Amino acid sequence: MCGICCCLFLDNHSSRNRYKVISDSILPHLQRRGPDHAGKTDCSITNDTGTICLRFAATVLHLRGTKTPQPLEDESGNVLLWNGEIFGGLEVKEDANDTLVLLDKLSNHPADIPPSQHILSTMAKIQGPWAFIYWQVSKQKLWFGRDYFGRRSLLWHLPSNPYDVLAITSVTERNSVAAGTDLCFEEIPADGLFCLDFVSSTTEEDEKQYFRINKYEWTNPGEELEREGLLNCPVSPFNKQMPTEQDLRIIEENRRKINSRLIIQDEVKKELEELSMKESKGTIKGENYVENVNEELTEAISRLDNVETKNKTEGITIEPGASNVKCDHEITVREKCVRDCTHGMNANVTSSNGTLSDSSIGGYRNNSSESPCKFDPSHYPVGFGYTENEEKLFSGKYSKDDTKTDINEEGTKLSSNLTITEECRHCNFLRTRSECDSCFKKTRDKFIAVLGNAVRKRVWNLPRNSRDRHLVASVSLSGRIAEARSLETTEMQDARVGILFSGGIDSMMLAALADRYVPVEEAIDLLNVAFEQKINSSQPQNKNAKKGKDTRKKATEVKCSRNFSVPDRITGISGLEELGLINPSRQWNFIEVDVTLEELQEMRSRHISHVVSPLNTVLDDSIGCALWFAARGVGRLRPSSGNSNLNQENEANFEDRTYSSQAKVLLVGMGADEQLGGYARHRTRFNVEGWPGLTDEMEMEVKRISKRNLGRDDRCISDHGREARFPFLDEDVVSFLNSLPVWFKTDPGLPRGTGEKQLLRQAARLLGLTSSSELPKRAIQFGSRIAKLESSGEKGSEACSRLES
Repeated sequence: MCGICCCLFLDNHSSRNRYKVISDSILPHLQRRGPDHAGKTDCSITNDTGTICLRFAATVLHLRGTKTPQPLEDESGNVLLWNGEIFGGLEVKEDANDTLVLLDKLSNHPADIPPSQHILSTMAKIQGPWAFIYWQVSKQKLWFGRDYFGRRSLLWHLPSNPYDVLAITSVTERNSVAAGTDLCFEEIPADGLFCLDFVSSTTEEDEKQYFRINKYEWTNPGEELEREGLLNCPVSPFNKQMPTEQDLRIIEENRRKINSRLIIQDEVKKELEELSMKESKGTIKGENYVENVNEELTEAISRLDNVETKNKTEGITIEPGASNVKCDHEITVREKCVRDCTHGMNANVTSSNGTLSDSSIGGYRNNSSESPCKFDPSHYPVGFGYTENEEKLFSGKYSKDDTKTDINEEGTKLSSNLTITEECRHCNFLRTRSECDSCFKKTRDKFIAVLGNAVRKRVWNLPRNSRDRHLVASVSLSGRIAEARSLETTEMQDARVGILFSGGIDSMMLAALADRYVPVEEAIDLLNVAFEQKINSSQPQNKNAKKGKDTRKKATEVKCSRNFSVPDRITGISGLEELGLINPSRQWNFIEVDVTLEELQEMRSRHISHVVSPLNTVLDDSIGCALWFAARGVGRLRPSSGNSNLNQENEANFEDRTYSSQAKVLLVGMGADEQLGGYARHRTRFNVEGWPGLTDEMEMEVKRISKRNLGRDDRCISDHGREARFPFLDEDVVSFLNSLPVWFKTDPGLPRGTGEKQLLRQAARLLGLTSSSELPKRAIQFGSRIAKLESSGEKGSEACSRLES
């Protein structure tokens, strides 16, 4: 991550003064993005217009290879300002710096390819987020732009007269502050690359503008790719295939069975809750009462077992014999109900599958010598059953090498004749239920492999010593237990990777996958933000008040109390427990970032309003503030089973502990809802127009991702010297999801928390995530409770006056 800036102006007194004003407004904010190095480079050219000055400035956050200062200039005088990461497309060796690699690639073009075409093709190949500025000295051209999705911020101020300054920068002061100097910055569109060249002053009109800017737009594959000047889109086209009658029948069958199962689960859970309440009364009524409750509880669990057996006979995919083997790596639906509803009960509960002791309810056996179990697919909806990859995953035989094989080779070996993409695009040829189930399974497995590889690329190549690089967390429970024992005498290392963590399906999936590739000795920070909630201090009049006794002290205590129990905090703590079950040897640092109203207002005025700018709506304010405070990573460290440092202390001291995250890389889940149908508007469009309307809506969502304010998110997170990384927007992930028919990814015909992002939910369950895989979509501004904290009558699209103060 870097902060980059270039200013271009005519060499005269007025323009120099103007440049100083702009430079002073940019550099302080630029330095917050890159704390490891700051540098400047100046150059100039002379033509008929006069002398034109170019001023380059950059700050660096070092994350890869040898520390390389910027601006970077080669022997020929070419200058590169690079704010990005090359995860693919161009070869970058493990210990190399991608800035050096890219400058060498741009500056040395083949003799048979025009320089402009070489620059365009090189930038189009890069997989990963980027924004760049490149001075091509031989042609006296200035190239700049952002990646296809706009994952890195880049703003510009276009000159309004010949004495004004062209400024291109990652961040600047908010426009309202700069208004006195007529400065107005805007986001540079991410729909293409820009090239500035200079023109001679041959007419009076030319004197008003001494340069021109050409735009090269992204084009889809196959659209005149051989013509010079076109920029090849880095992702596959969106699959607009409609379901056939056979597909629709299978979709309806899935809905019926899933809805039936959800009803049964709700009934059984309610029954178990009632029995749990009876059991609590049993502590007063005596042992015989408890025994009777235990018998009723056993009957309830057996009832759920019978439902599962019935589902098996109706066609739900179940591996023979697997239902009688307990799973070490997930809390099944049945066990989850028992755990939730019998928390604190002393009685042993017996089901048709055997005795559910405390350890088995937790999802793990105490006896680690038992052989790894097989995954039980009966706990998953139709079409997502047992596969060979699941057996490898849950028996500890699935490694990162298997993931690479999935990506590089398995796509061509999924069937004898068709790849996964072809199977999905030709699903109308699938005439049997078993064939369709098989296609769903392959799709889910492939999705886990592709998304897992995207996470691996974003957490693996960080500054670590050689020993750390080989300490990858094992997937199997037995392997993790062995690792935990081997690390008993080893001090845990600070986190290098953090996750913006709400406990929802997106952040939980990223955490589970990051656990595979982050060295086992290294902690992972989970950053959970909550905003102070208003507490109604009005209380019924105290009887003592009538007698004249002073109650001011109690009233003061009520007003000073703080409430941060917001939805994202509750689901976050629940998610922490799930992650602790998946890998008990991992140190999960759950950071409770609590924000008071006073601190919110102070930091908004001092920092946040500048990084949100040039955006200015109420929605921008809410999301920007939530991201900024979460990324700051300062809060209380919640005790967890994996946090040995806190386990040795009394949890009563929890509120007095302040923790500051040292992670420089933050994983964020942006892009999942757009691609997997997670928004309420997707359900609305489906209810009105069916599958055709939903397909058009999701295609539009994917195409406009670059306009979904990722630049704002980058500025807010990077203001703390951290880098945001977006695994769901990895080029391979987007291409894979684009290749799938819409109904493989989502089904708005199912209830909330089940139908939207259905593919992601099934993948999460396969990784052992249970409760989180059932949570409905909740936006960060509502989950953190910042929305309408200061004004309840605002609309998200309105201009936010608080950003102007």
